[in-house]
Amino acid sequence: MFCSASAVFAKEMRSPHASFPTAPRARIAVATYPFRSNLIAPTNQGRDSSKPGMDLAEFARFVRTEFQVRGIEPLSLHFPSTDPTEILKLRAAFDEAGVHTVNIPVDDSVELCSANAATRNAGNARYRIWIDIAATLRSPSIRIWIPSAPILLTFPGLSVR
Repeated sequence: MFCSASAVFAKEMRSPHASFPTAPRARIAVATYPFRSNLIAPTNQGRDSSKPGMDLAEFARFVRTEFQVRGIEPLSLHFPSTDPTEILKLRAAFDEAGVHTVNIPVDDSVELCSANAATRNAGNARYRIWIDIAATLRSPSIRIWIPSAPILLTFPGLSVR
């Protein structure tokens, strides 16, 4: 007697399922980038000291009270630190403000396509730090810049780089 795998696993097969909030404000998030001139962080080059400042914890409270939005997207450059202790404090501040992180855009310049293994490994290690931060903040994702790779095309009599 022959039996197909789909017949054996038919009872276990299900369609993908996701529950999305129905309230409009529950489906949106506010990114830190448009507020870069106000955000105080050591790596924020967009800070305008002539404008009122706030740190990332204050931003979370601001978004919750000003826009009645619970989702935020904090840019990596707006974090005060990547130290795990500081990230735990940030998580507590987000929880207290009633917000959650929906994504972390990571703007680290790394060389994942380097010919040098140590350089590649350093880039991957840097991204792993942000994966750990995302896990601590319960962010479902990070967004990274994929660096360009040097392309070497070789044709008879021609080498293009």
